[in-house]
Amino acid sequence: MPSVMINKTESGMSFYVPKKDLEEAIVSMEHEGPGRWGGEITLADGSR
Repeated sequence: MPSVMINKTESGMSFYVPKKDLEEAIVSMEHEGPGRWGGEITLADGSR
């Protein structure tokens, strides 16, 4: 599994894979709240 970065941007969250220079917006996240976040995510291009 590649190392990834999840960044909070003005328009939401973004997912970045440095080795592939791939950045995509996160459109949904399985766990999204003050105590937990993450799980399965869906990217703007439909990838999970």
